[in-house]
Amino acid sequence: MTDKESEFHQLFEVLTDTRKIMLDFKGSVDKRFDAIDQRFESMDKRFESMDQRFESMDKRFESMDQRLESMDQRFESMDKHFESMDQRFESMDKRFESMDKHFESMDKRLSELSDGQSIMNHRIGNLETAQIETNVRLSKIEAAQDKTTKAFMTIVELFNEHSK
Repeated sequence: MTDKESEFHQLFEVLTDTRKIMLDFKGSVDKRFDAIDQRFESMDKRFESMDQRFESMDKRFESMDQRLESMDQRFESMDKHFESMDQRFESMDKRFESMDKHFESMDKRLSELSDGQSIMNHRIGNLETAQIETNVRLSKIEAAQDKTTKAFMTIVELFNEHSK
Protein backbone atom coordinates (compact mmCIF):
# COMPACT_ATOMS: atom_id res chain seq x y z
CA MET A 1 0.00 0.00 0.00
CA THR A 2 1.40 3.43 -0.91
CA ASP A 3 1.78 6.21 1.61
CA LYS A 4 -0.96 8.17 -0.13
CA GLU A 5 -3.38 5.24 0.07
CA SER A 6 -2.42 4.61 3.71
CA GLU A 7 -3.01 8.25 4.69
CA PHE A 8 -6.29 8.28 2.81
CA HIS A 9 -7.32 5.04 4.51
CA GLN A 10 -6.48 6.52 7.93
CA LEU A 11 -8.52 9.65 7.18
CA PHE A 12 -11.38 7.51 5.90
CA GLU A 13 -11.34 5.51 9.15
CA VAL A 14 -11.43 8.76 11.18
CA LEU A 15 -14.42 9.98 9.18
CA THR A 16 -16.13 6.60 9.51
CA ASP A 17 -15.55 6.59 13.28
CA THR A 18 -16.90 10.17 13.51
CA ARG A 19 -19.98 9.16 11.54
CA LYS A 20 -20.53 6.14 13.83
CA ILE A 21 -20.23 8.34 16.92
CA MET A 22 -22.72 10.79 15.46
CA LEU A 23 -25.16 7.98 14.56
CA ASP A 24 -24.84 6.46 18.04
CA PHE A 25 -25.49 9.89 19.58
CA LYS A 26 -28.51 10.38 17.31
CA GLY A 27 -29.78 6.95 18.39
CA SER A 28 -29.56 7.89 22.06
CA VAL A 29 -31.34 11.18 21.37
CA ASP A 30 -34.08 9.29 19.48
CA LYS A 31 -34.51 6.96 22.47
CA ARG A 32 -34.86 9.93 24.79
CA PHE A 33 -37.49 11.47 22.53
CA ASP A 34 -39.34 8.13 22.42
CA ALA A 35 -39.38 8.14 26.23
CA ILE A 36 -40.73 11.69 26.18
CA ASP A 37 -43.43 10.63 23.69
CA GLN A 38 -44.42 7.80 26.03
CA ARG A 39 -44.66 10.27 28.91
CA PHE A 40 -46.93 12.49 26.84
CA GLU A 41 -49.12 9.50 25.98
CA SER A 42 -49.33 8.69 29.66
CA MET A 43 -50.30 12.29 30.38
CA ASP A 44 -52.96 12.13 27.64
CA LYS A 45 -54.43 9.04 29.30
CA ARG A 46 -54.47 10.83 32.62
CA PHE A 47 -56.26 13.78 31.05
CA GLU A 48 -58.83 11.42 29.55
CA SER A 49 -59.35 9.91 32.98
CA MET A 50 -59.76 13.38 34.43
CA ASP A 51 -62.29 14.23 31.69
CA GLN A 52 -64.28 11.14 32.65
CA ARG A 53 -64.19 12.21 36.27
CA PHE A 54 -65.43 15.67 35.32
CA GLU A 55 -68.26 14.11 33.32
CA SER A 56 -69.13 12.04 36.35
CA MET A 57 -69.03 15.19 38.48
CA ASP A 58 -71.28 16.97 35.94
CA LYS A 59 -73.82 14.18 36.31
CA ARG A 60 -73.61 14.52 40.06
CA PHE A 61 -74.17 18.27 39.81
CA GLU A 62 -77.22 17.69 37.61
CA SER A 63 -78.55 15.40 40.27
CA MET A 64 -77.80 18.06 42.90
CA ASP A 65 -79.76 20.65 40.87
CA GLN A 66 -82.78 18.39 40.88
CA ARG A 67 -82.41 17.91 44.59
CA LEU A 68 -82.18 21.69 45.14
CA GLU A 69 -85.52 22.13 43.37
CA SER A 70 -87.09 19.69 45.75
CA MET A 71 -85.36 21.41 48.69
CA ASP A 72 -87.40 24.54 48.14
CA GLN A 73 -90.26 22.57 49.64
CA ARG A 74 -88.18 21.29 52.55
CA PHE A 75 -86.46 24.22 54.29
CA GLU A 76 -85.49 22.28 57.37
CA SER A 77 -83.44 19.73 55.43
CA MET A 78 -81.89 22.50 53.31
CA ASP A 79 -79.28 23.38 55.93
CA LYS A 80 -78.07 19.80 56.08
CA HIS A 81 -77.71 19.60 52.32
CA PHE A 82 -75.82 22.91 52.20
CA GLU A 83 -73.39 21.68 54.83
CA SER A 84 -72.83 18.53 52.78
CA MET A 85 -72.31 20.60 49.66
CA ASP A 86 -69.86 22.90 51.47
CA GLN A 87 -67.78 19.88 52.40
CA ARG A 88 -67.82 18.69 48.81
CA PHE A 89 -66.73 22.11 47.56
CA GLU A 90 -63.89 22.17 50.05
CA SER A 91 -62.87 18.73 48.85
CA MET A 92 -63.06 19.95 45.26
CA ASP A 93 -61.01 23.05 46.14
CA LYS A 94 -58.35 20.77 47.56
CA ARG A 95 -58.46 18.68 44.41
CA PHE A 96 -58.16 21.79 42.24
CA GLU A 97 -55.19 22.95 44.31
CA SER A 98 -53.63 19.53 43.86
CA MET A 99 -54.29 19.69 40.12
CA ASP A 100 -52.71 23.17 39.97
CA LYS A 101 -49.58 21.77 41.61
CA HIS A 102 -49.49 18.96 39.05
CA PHE A 103 -49.87 21.43 36.19
CA GLU A 104 -47.06 23.56 37.61
CA SER A 105 -44.89 20.46 37.85
CA MET A 106 -45.72 19.57 34.22
CA ASP A 107 -44.90 23.13 33.11
CA LYS A 108 -41.54 22.84 34.85
CA ARG A 109 -40.87 19.48 33.20
CA LEU A 110 -41.80 20.82 29.77
CA SER A 111 -39.50 23.79 30.34
CA GLU A 112 -36.68 21.45 31.31
CA LEU A 113 -37.35 19.37 28.18
CA SER A 114 -37.24 22.51 26.06
CA ASP A 115 -33.95 23.56 27.67
CA GLY A 116 -32.55 20.07 27.09
CA GLN A 117 -33.61 20.16 23.47
CA SER A 118 -31.88 23.53 23.00
CA ILE A 119 -28.68 22.08 24.45
CA MET A 120 -28.94 19.05 22.15
CA ASN A 121 -29.48 21.31 19.13
CA HIS A 122 -26.39 23.31 20.09
CA ARG A 123 -24.33 20.15 20.53
CA ILE A 124 -25.49 18.79 17.17
CA GLY A 125 -24.52 22.12 15.58
CA ASN A 126 -21.07 21.80 17.12
CA LEU A 127 -20.72 18.27 15.73
CA GLU A 128 -21.78 19.45 12.28
CA THR A 129 -19.23 22.31 12.43
CA ALA A 130 -16.49 19.87 13.47
CA GLN A 131 -17.43 17.59 10.58
CA ILE A 132 -17.25 20.49 8.11
CA GLU A 133 -13.83 21.48 9.48
CA THR A 134 -12.65 17.88 9.12
CA ASN A 135 -13.87 17.81 5.51
CA VAL A 136 -11.99 21.06 4.77
CA ARG A 137 -8.82 19.65 6.33
CA LEU A 138 -9.19 16.45 4.31
CA SER A 139 -9.59 18.46 1.11
CA LYS A 140 -6.41 20.43 1.92
CA ILE A 141 -4.49 17.21 2.62
CA GLU A 142 -5.72 15.69 -0.64
CA ALA A 143 -4.69 18.85 -2.54
CA ALA A 144 -1.26 18.75 -0.88
CA GLN A 145 -0.90 15.08 -1.80
CA ASP A 146 -1.78 15.86 -5.43
CA LYS A 147 0.88 18.63 -5.50
CA THR A 148 3.44 16.30 -3.91
CA THR A 149 2.65 13.57 -6.44
CA LYS A 150 3.01 16.04 -9.33
CA ALA A 151 6.28 17.32 -7.91
CA PHE A 152 7.64 13.76 -7.64
CA MET A 153 6.49 13.03 -11.18
CA THR A 154 8.33 16.15 -12.41
CA ILE A 155 11.47 15.11 -10.52
CA VAL A 156 11.26 11.62 -12.03
CA GLU A 157 10.91 13.12 -15.50
CA LEU A 158 13.94 15.37 -14.88
CA PHE A 159 15.99 12.38 -13.68
CA ASN A 160 14.88 10.42 -16.74
CA GLU A 161 15.90 13.29 -19.04
CA HIS A 162 19.29 13.73 -17.37
CA SER A 163 20.02 10.02 -17.31
CA LYS A 164 19.56 9.70 -21.07
